[in-house]
Amino acid sequence: MAGRTKKGKFPEIKKANEGKFTSWAKKNGFKTAMIAGQDRQLLESDINNIVLDCKYFHTVEVLSLILFYDLIHACGAECPSIKAEVIRKGTAMPLSRNPLK
Repeated sequence: MAGRTKKGKFPEIKKANEGKFTSWAKKNGFKTAMIAGQDRQLLESDINNIVLDCKYFHTVEVLSLILFYDLIHACGAECPSIKAEVIRKGTAMPLSRNPLK
């Protein structure tokens, strides 16, 4: 299980052993990790802390999304492609190739 916080003030991260997210994960035998923009050293020692060391919130958000999709692919799952979803829904329409004016 992985949690993410932008400011490190998320109550479940501050009190990791009391938070619903981490307590559920621990109770069900999952290892836990947190992706953070900056290290706040608020975690219990059994929670992996992935520190991105970024200055801006938007940088952390983009990197977190990239890491999330990389984890999906690393575990053997596959994210649907836009083309596959369009074909599945049967909503594909021919592209009009109008020249730019």
